[in-house]
Amino acid sequence: MSQPVEDPTVGARPAGARAPGAAQVAPLGAGGPPAPAPRRGRAAGARRHARVVVRKVGPWSVFKMSLVFYLCVMLVL
Repeated sequence: MSQPVEDPTVGARPAGARAPGAAQVAPLGAGGPPAPAPRRGRAAGARRHARVVVRKVGPWSVFKMSLVFYLCVMLVL
């Protein structure tokens, strides 16, 4: 299963820095302000999904989890 992960780097760009992959627009003389460059990438509110795969389990971790499980079962009984 995957859970959403917040991306702290979204919108955290220093002042004056261009977005990666943004096209550079040449200024127009007296015709008005330049057209905004098209945005690429994720929207500001988009989330990333991360998937975690357990490759191996150590015997000490299994012992601790079984001990906690056993204590919970004894508490219920």
